[in-house]
Amino acid sequence: MRFCEWLPLDWRRNKQLMRVRLARAGMPAKVVRPPIAENFQQVITVAMRRHGAPRLRRILADGSPLIEAGLLDPEGLSGVADRLEAGTPIAGDHEVVFPLLADSALTCR
Repeated sequence: MRFCEWLPLDWRRNKQLMRVRLARAGMPAKVVRPPIAENFQQVITVAMRRHGAPRLRRILADGSPLIEAGLLDPEGLSGVADRLEAGTPIAGDHEVVFPLLADSALTCR
């Protein structure tokens, strides 16, 4: 997993090493350099609005070991849930997925 971190920056920038390998393998230009960049932001926003916000509300209603341990701020979670429900997330709101996963692992829900 750390292999790519050890590569020179020029090789990593803009996925240069991958693009060179694809080109050498004979892939067409639209595979090597697709005209539309990958972007899953809209998918993530819909998923977090549809599933993340209700899960946050459940954690706030039922409690969480992470809240009890002082690792999560209930007011902050409520604000994230409000913004997700309104469809107006701000930078960083989608990072709440990690506490959601941790809570699920701890509570098996």
